[in-house]
Amino acid sequence: MSELLSNLPEELSRGFNEPDWLRQFRAKSVEMYRVLPTEPSQLYIRHHEAPEISEELLLKIPEGLDGGVEIPREFKALTEDKEEPVVVDVDGSPAYVNLPKELERRGVRLLTLHQALKEIPEKMKEIFGSKLVGYESSKYAALVNGLFTTGYVIYIPDGVEVDRVFRVLWVVSKGGKAALGQVMVLAGVNSRLSVIEEYYGPGEEGGEGLLGVVNELYLENGAGVRYAALQNVGENINFIAERCVETGRDSSVTWVGSLIGGKVSKVRVDSRMEGDGSSVNDLEIIFGGGEQRFDLNANLIHRGTGTQGRVLAKGVVKDRARSIFKGIIGIEQQAKNTNAYLAEHAMILSPEARAYAIPGLEILSNDVKATHSASVAQIDNEQLYYLTTRGISEQEARKMITMGFFEPVVSEIDAPEVRWGVRYLLEKKWLPKQEAEKLKPEDIVDLYVEPEEAGKPIEDIFGRHYKYR
Repeated sequence: MSELLSNLPEELSRGFNEPDWLRQFRAKSVEMYRVLPTEPSQLYIRHHEAPEISEELLLKIPEGLDGGVEIPREFKALTEDKEEPVVVDVDGSPAYVNLPKELERRGVRLLTLHQALKEIPEKMKEIFGSKLVGYESSKYAALVNGLFTTGYVIYIPDGVEVDRVFRVLWVVSKGGKAALGQVMVLAGVNSRLSVIEEYYGPGEEGGEGLLGVVNELYLENGAGVRYAALQNVGENINFIAERCVETGRDSSVTWVGSLIGGKVSKVRVDSRMEGDGSSVNDLEIIFGGGEQRFDLNANLIHRGTGTQGRVLAKGVVKDRARSIFKGIIGIEQQAKNTNAYLAEHAMILSPEARAYAIPGLEILSNDVKATHSASVAQIDNEQLYYLTTRGISEQEARKMITMGFFEPVVSEIDAPEVRWGVRYLLEKKWLPKQEAEKLKPEDIVDLYVEPEEAGKPIEDIFGRHYKYR
């Protein structure tokens, strides 16, 4: 690591007029980025993807941080509705932040990270002192913690239920850019909140870029959070994300993640169930093509008693794409009456595509239910034959089987706007580029029947314990 990169934390901290403790935090983070391996676990050392991040790209981070960020034309409509909580971040700078007055009167806060450092300095110092995703978490967590230029803090007071969805958009305007940021959600006792985080980037023009985000959810007792992260950046953008939640007693979290775009995407989701009776439901989707690479690591860590954790991940790869699903159910000694389930399943559409699924268990307690399952297979030729003999073209049959493979996961998403957003991204991914650009969300409405309309839920043999039915 060059001296220029070693000096970058100091330059950023001075430019943002940050406190000394944060400058030290940044410096330590960059040092950890230098020494940590790309894959810390020996279990996965043979199966991991590591995005190549050039030092030249990182040294460009301070450029353009002096204000004057312009929102791309396709996102300007989001700034017209002042009644919705919205963030638009462009190239690592806050371009638009809106919190409706009605929510502000109820005590809800939506701050940029640097606003929060000024308005609630002691709270921010406390959070950074014991971050859920610290610089020791991974090489890529250290990178974001050391060189972030932007971030947002969402605070929901005790007892407040927010019925509007917070939208956080990360936009990389062109290739050759690096954007690193953080999102912190502080959910008070018995509060309710939904967040949709969306990632967008350019096509293949402009050179290779980087988008990296750390998400941390701090839940007090009885809080409920739904957090969706929909990634559709261009295939010249490397994408890294580190997500972590720490639950209080009887709190609940629903994660929804979709990885559609990007060159190399490396994502880690840690769900730490600290509070008794807390629960996590994590739904993950990957759809890769071309030369794309995906590395998803989803972990359930049970520490409280009577906790429930579930991960259901499905992926499809075609062309020469490659995906890796990894995950651990960890049940600590005191975590009695735990119910945990981890499922990772992939379908391969092309001879040169590759998919791997590596689930695992680390159980230190008894009186628990814990199951993991995994499968990787080519598309079912018998299903193809059945559909084509009914007059359906082979291409349309392959699409029907693929979307049907995803649908048991998609239909579980309890927020309609997220459910249809995921379907739209999947449909666009299937189409050739020119056709995908013309597709509109309303074009796919008639292609799906909701479980409520069908009168019964969509069955998925991979969706639950096979031992405890």
